[in-house]
Amino acid sequence: MDDLTLTVDAHAADERELHRLSASLLKDIRALGVVNVARAEGEVPVDGKSGWTPQLTELVITGVLSTSMIATVGKVVIAFVNKAKDRSVKVTKGDKTWSFTGVSKADQHELAQLLAAGEDDQAGQ
Repeated sequence: MDDLTLTVDAHAADERELHRLSASLLKDIRALGVVNVARAEGEVPVDGKSGWTPQLTELVITGVLSTSMIATVGKVVIAFVNKAKDRSVKVTKGDKTWSFTGVSKADQHELAQLLAAGEDDQAGQ
């Protein structure tokens, strides 16, 4: 089973704002109480000028993820993205990646279907 990695982006955001946005999404997903989610682990830059690393915008969901759990997480991601037009979340599962910005109802359905299809692929292996 592949973990899900969520990468938060906002085009005009600085490092501090990206950190705040990813913390907000982390909190929203943890509130579900159905998946294990944490920030990606990373090292502080060698120059020590900033404690920020790209991993601070990445969240990793681990464990056994049922189709319904993934669909629920997908709804939280969509709600997060739809709060502001410049927000986007890249969802990576194994070698598949989907990017969502200003998600429409059709995209919401596609996200659930794509993630569920990935689960079906895993079940067959």
